[in-house]
Amino acid sequence: MFRFALLLFFCLMVLVAADFTWSSCASPDAKAKVQTVTLNPDPIVRGQDVAVELYGELEEIVTGGTAKISISYMGFEVYSRQENNCDVLDCPIHSGPLNASFTVEGSAIPSYAPAGQYTGRSVIQDQNGEELVCLDLSFSLPSKSFASFGLGSFLPMMLGNA
Repeated sequence: MFRFALLLFFCLMVLVAADFTWSSCASPDAKAKVQTVTLNPDPIVRGQDVAVELYGELEEIVTGGTAKISISYMGFEVYSRQENNCDVLDCPIHSGPLNASFTVEGSAIPSYAPAGQYTGRSVIQDQNGEELVCLDLSFSLPSKSFASFGLGSFLPMMLGNA
């Protein structure tokens, strides 16, 4: 019984684990250098907003421009959105250390999104249309867990803790 419970535990961990990675796709002339990207929640949860924070260095004052994000699944774009930088962040954004926070709405990864690997790209340009940031993103959504199917209350019984 203990071995079965341990096997079940590891299977559940695989079902709920998800990975998020990012890399810069910015040109060497980009006006910002991103050092860290964090998400909350991490891992991403279907249908929930995702708070994103960028940390790095900004070489110029930003008074406008655009931010675009696109997300693809199996090579097909499933979400795309473009915003004015100053609608998302407080402008002007001064040169120097960069700490930018914004939210990607829950509809970007709806509750019915299939399990699998997703990729994305975020491109931020300044008021002159010049590249500030380009990020390639990758994350996976796991298969739904037992709890999401209403079976979560049976897990303690299966583990002998009921």
